Amino acid sequence: ALPPLPARLLALLGLHPGPDVTALVVAAMAQVRVGDAQRALDALTAANLLSVNEPGRYGAHDLVRVYMRTLAAELPAAGRHEATGRMLDYYLHCADLADGRLPVTRGSSVRVAPEHVPVEVPKLTGSAEAIAWLDAEQGNIIAAAELAAAPGSDPKWLVHAWQLPYTLSRFLWMRADRATWLRTTEAALEAATTLGDPEARFVMLFNLGIALAQFQRMDESLARHREALEVARASGDVNAQARALTTVADMLQFLGRVDESEASYREALEVSRAAGSRWAEANAHHNLGLLHLASRRYDEAKAWLRAAVTMYREVGEQCGESTCHTDLAMVLLESGEGAEAVTSARTALSVASAAASPYHQAMAHDRLATVFDRQGLPGAVAHWQRALALFTELGAPESDQVRARLARARATTSV
Repeated sequence: ALPPLPARLLALLGLHPGPDVTALVVAAMAQVRVGDAQRALDALTAANLLSVNEPGRYGAHDLVRVYMRTLAAELPAAGRHEATGRMLDYYLHCADLADGRLPVTRGSSVRVAPEHVPVEVPKLTGSAEAIAWLDAEQGNIIAAAELAAAPGSDPKWLVHAWQLPYTLSRFLWMRADRATWLRTTEAALEAATTLGDPEARFVMLFNLGIALAQFQRMDESLARHREALEVARASGDVNAQARALTTVADMLQFLGRVDESEASYREALEVSRAAGSRWAEANAHHNLGLLHLASRRYDEAKAWLRAAVTMYREVGEQCGESTCHTDLAMVLLESGEGAEAVTSARTALSVASAAASPYHQAMAHDRLATVFDRQGLPGAVAHWQRALALFTELGAPESDQVRARLARARATTSV
């Protein structure tokens, strides 16, 4: 027979919806010290009830999972509810901590305040550790959100059902995991709507609009962003209005409605300044720069983009700064400033590397290759190879375009 604590934890593990566990989440569920949870997990492993998937992470075979769920069903209802709530709170608190360490500025200021803050949490001192933790826990976070939204769950867990995907959204964007992002955001919007929380509904409408755009579903994206703008105006949130006006303008520009797009960008800029949101102001400058690039007004485009770079740097938005340098490199290339274009593209790559964002690194490599190729300089093939490798690893649709550019370059040069 198992000792008391391992036996108790085996039953509690039947409540956990994800693929694996750590001593930290088990300690939170059982309200025991992490060291005690660790020793109990090791005892269950020694009894061949758990297996070590990788150091510090424990899983179970399907038959054992069925057995654990049977044991969990025999626990008192109050105990099941308490342990499940603490598990949801653990993932929400830790995912929020990790999200706050990412090199992507939070456009919204959602208050994440779980009822039970775990006593012991993973050490997440920087972006690299945060990304590694989110990589490892992504499946558990999504499973926890789905459990929170499931029929029959405590209605107060609807907050977890939308906030867990919210805390994961920037990570999924950085990883270019578009399918997962879209699926989790749609579920989160449903939870936010059921909850009747205007702030939650705005955030998830906004995120859904961005996710839809990644699939080139621009008309649907525009509709979601306009819904978000209506919610923001109804609540009087000027910062949210600025964000929604910017993304409405983005979609209008893509759809070729340039005059409407510019008007929306300029309104976003005015609202951003009124709200005192430097991030939103940077975003508006960036997008006005792109609008001027598209209309070949290069001097104006450079001015807007350079201002945006400065603002992104001020607020620590490394991914935005990298993207802006990538766009500025194209403006400089088009205006005949080849050396400056190389410098800007290299800066984009440096900033993306510092941000530990493979997607933005791939974008910078692609732009560097274009800058080299257009000027007949060596190195284009190597940068397109690197961009293709990164985009392919991420499963990003940009890989097809880069593959075609690489093939053309290889046909004309051996460099």
